Amino acid sequence: MLPTIITLGLLSFFMGGHGSGTILVEAGPDIVACRNTPGITLSGLIEGATTTGVWSTAGDGTFNQHMVAINAVYLPGMQDVARGSVTLYLSSTNNGVSAAVKDSLLVSFQDMPQVFAGEDRMVARGTVIELAGTAVHTQVFEWSTTSDGIITEPASLSTFYVPDRDQHIEIMLNARNGCGSVTDTVTFSIDNVQVMRPVVPMSHIAATTRREGIRR
Repeated sequence: MLPTIITLGLLSFFMGGHGSGTILVEAGPDIVACRNTPGITLSGLIEGATTTGVWSTAGDGTFNQHMVAINAVYLPGMQDVARGSVTLYLSSTNNGVSAAVKDSLLVSFQDMPQVFAGEDRMVARGTVIELAGTAVHTQVFEWSTTSDGIITEPASLSTFYVPDRDQHIEIMLNARNGCGSVTDTVTFSIDNVQVMRPVVPMSHIAATTRREGIRR
């Protein structure tokens, strides 16, 4: 019987010939890490005819423990982070008559979320305020307020704030992902001064009336 390497999903194993055993290698699930993560803890598994292995990388990072440790820590390199991902490999060692078995996982790097709630401004008392925030590197966000009014759809970037008895309105937009959470605040000041109509000079009114009469 000839030896055969079989790969099923994340698992790789070796079906040996006569007198040899099976080697199971699992590098672990793919990982999403923050761009500023100093080190990524790995959790590999090797079972069967051998339980030892070695890590390697296609990137420019290093391992802060000896790379033969199954649970090594990978320190991403600058090029790893710039490219946005890196592939790590776990290979079996001390295989005897069996062929080495290799499995891999992908590390993807994620940015912290960024959020903008809008520009501060003044509004007339009782005005329903349209909110139009922006959020990047995330799909999870929520509006909140410590003021008296109501936010109609807190989980939508485009929504409305219905005021109550507010003198000063502060509305927060929070966004989060696996790297953390950030919040931005927009402030609305209430204009309590009644808006007066501008006074139009009588001479202007008379001139306008004469022109209208001519057109008629």
